[in-house]
Amino acid sequence: MMQNDRWLIKYNGVKDFMARDNRKPSKYYPEEKLKFHIILHYKKLYYNGTLKTEGLEMFKQLLEMCEMYRRKKQHE
Repeated sequence: MMQNDRWLIKYNGVKDFMARDNRKPSKYYPEEKLKFHIILHYKKLYYNGTLKTEGLEMFKQLLEMCEMYRRKKQHE
């Protein structure tokens, strides 16, 4: 299994989770913690400019999805 294949499996897992549960993965629940850290890790690579170009557009879509499910304060 190549690195790109592993990245695609992780990406699809996070995207499916967000589509199914209508929220971002939590860092507090053990079953969601890995998905949260995947987003955090690839976000760091994206902002440092070291994310590979093959996954750049797909990760931008994932960030847009994260922004859509972002938590809002109670009085906004």
